Amino acid sequence: MKHIWPAAIALTGALCAPLAHAGFLEDLLARPAIQNLLGRQSDLQVTVRNCTNVAFRQRNLAGCEQAEQAGRLAAMPPELRAVMSVPASSASLRELCLIAQSTPQKNTHLCAELFKADASFKTLADELQRAGAIKAGAEDPR
Repeated sequence: MKHIWPAAIALTGALCAPLAHAGFLEDLLARPAIQNLLGRQSDLQVTVRNCTNVAFRQRNLAGCEQAEQAGRLAAMPPELRAVMSVPASSASLRELCLIAQSTPQKNTHLCAELFKADASFKTLADELQRAGAIKAGAEDPR
């Protein structure tokens, strides 16, 4: 019984936390500089390639960091970028993916891509799933 309460409290706290809070992806997608780079894919590829040069990178550190971030975002499916760029749809997708984590539908295309793109969200989902499994195991009468 003592083991149930910490898991239940952790699960309740995580579920009650404001999931609508923008995550790392949403923050990046909201930046005008990142949006500009995503809109110019050919320039983005050239900039990322130039940033492999140490001298260029030292002179353009902020630009290289933005280009690398935009490059990672560009690797995401366009559907996921579109959903994550709108705060309401982003929050909905995150909540749906957390809820689906304990079902066979957890590997839907957008959830799988979200977990790949946002490692911290994947970690949260895994922790919630383990806490739910602990809770379910504690209630099992066997």
